[in-house]
Amino acid sequence: TFTSPYIICFNERITYNNKFISDEDLLKYGNLIISKFQLIEEDNHELPSFFEFITLLAFLYFADLKDLDIAIIEVGIGGRLDATNIITPLCSVITNIGMDHMTQLGNSKESILTEKLGIVKENSIFVTSIKEGPLLSIAKQKCENLNTNFVNVDFEALKIKKMDLDSSVFSYKGYEDLQINLLGLHQIENAILALEVVENLNKFFENKKSNFIVSSEILYEGLNATNWPGRFECISTKPLIFVDG
Repeated sequence: TFTSPYIICFNERITYNNKFISDEDLLKYGNLIISKFQLIEEDNHELPSFFEFITLLAFLYFADLKDLDIAIIEVGIGGRLDATNIITPLCSVITNIGMDHMTQLGNSKESILTEKLGIVKENSIFVTSIKEGPLLSIAKQKCENLNTNFVNVDFEALKIKKMDLDSSVFSYKGYEDLQINLLGLHQIENAILALEVVENLNKFFENKKSNFIVSSEILYEGLNATNWPGRFECISTKPLIFVDG
């Protein structure tokens, strides 16, 4: 995984099988990039920004891993011009559209979405939990132009059975009594978005006759085991205290 920001230590940004990149590997790949700075300047190019540097470091690290099956890459800001957008993903995912990073992405939801849709590539899969009709139309048209499979979360199929300060239990399509320990309605919506990603990647791998299929048992276990430090996290019950980054 390549994610940002980090909570406790910088190495959290780059992980392999849930283990943070080591300090030694950070140093190794960081020095490799820095060793090219003179060539970059001689060619009259700008040196990489901080985020470009870290993205390149992550990709070099991943490229050297012998048993890498799947990488989850989080976009920094936007999409179209983001440093991560040199890859061609199997599946691109957008949760929803808010008025964020307007200086870089534009001052309307439509313009922000257009920038974010820059991550969608030809003949791939696009999954989203956008709710607004006009925004969905823009996303659908983009996918049609690229011959990409458009998948939207079906909120009508979501049935919430329990949602409190301990956990949430819900059903979605053929899945009964899914449980997550992340709190809040938005995390339920994130969970069914993740479920749609898994379902559609499973179809892709089945067509490729690949054994990289996520079973329903693993899906249930994975959702239940997911935790996210610092995101509406309960750190005390008496008194009741949450931290949210």
